[in-house]
Amino acid sequence: MLKPASQCKPITYSKPDGKLTFDRLSSVFISITNHEENQPAQLTLKHPSVPVNVS
Repeated sequence: MLKPASQCKPITYSKPDGKLTFDRLSSVFISITNHEENQPAQLTLKHPSVPVNVS
């Protein structure tokens, strides 16, 4: 069972070092991802109830 967010400590992440970890904008650039910010998802479900019923 998960705890409510109010009972958990926030995670403090270290700053990106540019060698092993990168900021979000750089990570998107490096992954060669090219799409508009508001572009719909490429994968859509014909029947949204299937994953819920099957899993």
